[in-house]
Amino acid sequence: PRLDEQASALSQDWPMPVIKFYIGKMTTVQLSAAAKSDDTKKERNQTCEANFYLAEWQLAHANRAGALEHLKQAKSGCPHGYIEYEGALEELKHLSAAAPATPKH
Repeated sequence: PRLDEQASALSQDWPMPVIKFYIGKMTTVQLSAAAKSDDTKKERNQTCEANFYLAEWQLAHANRAGALEHLKQAKSGCPHGYIEYEGALEELKHLSAAAPATPKH
């Protein structure tokens, strides 16, 4: 079965908005809005996850600049024990290693 077929049977709570984004049923703006919460800690955690998975999507679609923006937000906003924090650090390290050298004058 396809992911969108399987997703319909899952709870619609977080992280379902991430799945909906990945299957094309939600925009980046909608995903970011879905991460909002009246609970500050919950919002921080969901925003962390949204930023990381938005970055991964950007990388998969060859948008390095967009990925960097979201990875930096994940790095600064994610709790240090989150796998998304560790993933953001690794992706940023990988992207900086792959960056073209700046010519020196």
